Amino acid sequence: MFRCLHIQPNSPNLMVTVQRIGHFCCLILLKNLVFCNAGLVVTSEFTHQSRFDNIYLPFPLMTTKSVSLLKCVVECQSLPGCQSVRYHVISRACHLLDSCLICNRGQSEMGWRYYCRLKDDSPISSGTPDKHVAFQVTTTDDIPANGGVIVFDQVNTNLGQGYNSTSGIFTIWRDGVYIFTWSMRSHPVTRKYTDTYLFVNGEAVGNLRDKSENLVTNSAMFHLKSRDQVYICSRYTTPYVGAMSQFSGWLQSPDFQMSYSNDCGVSFHGYAVSANDENVIRYQSKENPDERRSRLITTSNVTIVLMSNTVVNRGGTSEMQHVIDGENVTLSVIDGQCSDDVGVFLITVATADFGGSTFEIKNRKTHFHITSCTLTVFCTINGPAFNIWAAGRTLNTTVIFDDIITNNDVKINEAFGTVSLLQRGIYFLSWTVHAYNDSVILSSLAVDDVIIRNLTVTSPPDCHTVSTNVALLPVQEMTTIKIKILVGEIGKLGMYISGFLISSFET
Repeated sequence: MFRCLHIQPNSPNLMVTVQRIGHFCCLILLKNLVFCNAGLVVTSEFTHQSRFDNIYLPFPLMTTKSVSLLKCVVECQSLPGCQSVRYHVISRACHLLDSCLICNRGQSEMGWRYYCRLKDDSPISSGTPDKHVAFQVTTTDDIPANGGVIVFDQVNTNLGQGYNSTSGIFTIWRDGVYIFTWSMRSHPVTRKYTDTYLFVNGEAVGNLRDKSENLVTNSAMFHLKSRDQVYICSRYTTPYVGAMSQFSGWLQSPDFQMSYSNDCGVSFHGYAVSANDENVIRYQSKENPDERRSRLITTSNVTIVLMSNTVVNRGGTSEMQHVIDGENVTLSVIDGQCSDDVGVFLITVATADFGGSTFEIKNRKTHFHITSCTLTVFCTINGPAFNIWAAGRTLNTTVIFDDIITNNDVKINEAFGTVSLLQRGIYFLSWTVHAYNDSVILSSLAVDDVIIRNLTVTSPPDCHTVSTNVALLPVQEMTTIKIKILVGEIGKLGMYISGFLISSFET
């Protein structure tokens, strides 16, 4: 039997008692903080966040060296604004931080331990249950990243009030299937990699990596529960994200409507794992690792949306195709030899036939970063949807349409380059622009002749580049959209324009 010795703390204002707990002698502070001689920390105010161990992130609120963990925590308690501590068990360095970390994409460095103050149960977002849940936030200028949550400075849409513009976090208030897209552009001066991650409840579930000066986009789809949190984190090597970046998401299928999404037979989200001799890519499900698909087959007459992201390594070339019933519907060409890792996002909106239509993603050239290729496929509600290809001709800067791929309940004027949306609701809109051979193209999405989003695409000499931008917004009946080319000429592969109704205001 051993006895615990009394230890006098350095701070005269700190009341401490010593108590034996099992085989340990422990210091018990007024605020229920317990330190035991085996390094155990138990507290009602701080909690050990092991997923941040051995990770170093810059910019602490205050740095103190050669102190004990006990003193480090006590200093955080006494410092206004301190919410967490990072402590190095070897150097005894103490970092006090003004927030609790929720991104773990810092530099690997052994020895760090991380402790965060417990938060209360009050809602992080002001969101409330709402029939329509959709948001889009954007950047109007370059904004800092530095390994933390990216907080976008412009809230364009926030139906349901799930997005918190202060924290950068989207909080789930209704159970169901959610779809997210995020677009990033490298900082034009630093030219650092755009390396960002989609996080759900503290875990990275998607990645977006690019080093071109163009906007690159990715997508994800997950079933989420009330109070789940979704946000975008950057890697510590990404100091800024450029203007035109965006983060958007919406409730695709509430749990009480899950039967509809199951009926379409093709709802899927995953990443590429292989490609066969015919260059058809095989994807592994993100939520069910045992599920792998190279061909998706519909079971009913519905509108299908395919979103694919491809990252091509430096020196490689990729020719990505969306193939429906054996026919190439949309195409993107990427030249990785023109820069470091290049990403591209391609969207196809198409109507499936009764009896089963087949959907495949092909890559005619094999030099691509296969694990960074993702695919999101889902059915839309029975409502307006369209997909258009344009060769690049314009009429007073407005793009004139050349091929109508899909037209469901919208009014398209090919000669004047307009799409009239006949139903009130929330729409997802996108446009993809190809550039070629030392060119710069500035295009804009105009809604009722008001420009709401821009897209700049830059192509090095003798190279193909492609970039996609998206918009999510509520519109009224007979709203007209068009794409304008303000600078430059579209490359020979043309451009795609697509959109679909997410949620109707009529029902």
